[in-house]
Amino acid sequence: SYMQDSPHAGSSTGELSTPPRLNDVLEDLGGKVEHGTALRGFEQSVDGGSNPDGVHCRIDGPSGEREVIVDHLIGADGARSTVREQAGIAFPGDSLDHDWTIVDVVMDWPYPPNELHIFFDETGFLFTITMGHGRYRLVSPDASPEVRLPTGAVIREELWRSSFRVHHRHAPTYQVGRVYLAGDAAHVHSLMGARGMNMGIADAATLAWLLSEQREADYSAIRHPVGKRTITMVRRQTLQAATRWQ
Repeated sequence: SYMQDSPHAGSSTGELSTPPRLNDVLEDLGGKVEHGTALRGFEQSVDGGSNPDGVHCRIDGPSGEREVIVDHLIGADGARSTVREQAGIAFPGDSLDHDWTIVDVVMDWPYPPNELHIFFDETGFLFTITMGHGRYRLVSPDASPEVRLPTGAVIREELWRSSFRVHHRHAPTYQVGRVYLAGDAAHVHSLMGARGMNMGIADAATLAWLLSEQREADYSAIRHPVGKRTITMVRRQTLQAATRWQ
């Protein structure tokens, strides 16, 4: 929520304004998103060495490479995280041995549009996600999710199609010194249950709270068990759903 004196708040007449963009809120708080910029490397001391007071980062951007010193470095840079790799944190786990397919479509749908549905048959399953405005996402552990659509579902337009491999991986720790991992940099799993984005948001919110309380040393101990439980459960659900009955 936003206070009434926020530049993004609604008017005094009670009319609702356009929701604020996240970038605008960040800039109001003194932050800035730098596009076209990559982390090339960093150094820190976790044992009283040469950089005890921060993380020395090498940043490559539109104006070239430069060094910045930050109090904390948060790696929310995805499953192929540069931060995780350079921090020396492993990423053990496994992968399913076949490709899955994801398709975004516009279609007529015979069920309430605010519900998620999973359809099973003798060869696998279809996972459907409502995206609004008549758009739906279809996911299946084979090449043709649309063949499992229920009676009454009619595809009007295919918007996008891709394949992907399901991985279940989990970093053994979410922090080393002043370096932290969040989101897919710390944990990846299948989309069963749609927990991935929420887990990443919860990582970030928890870390922000702990930093504000100067309790950041507790971050991994709090969030790692959540990731472990979720990945264990989602992996089991995924293997059960992907089983082909003969």
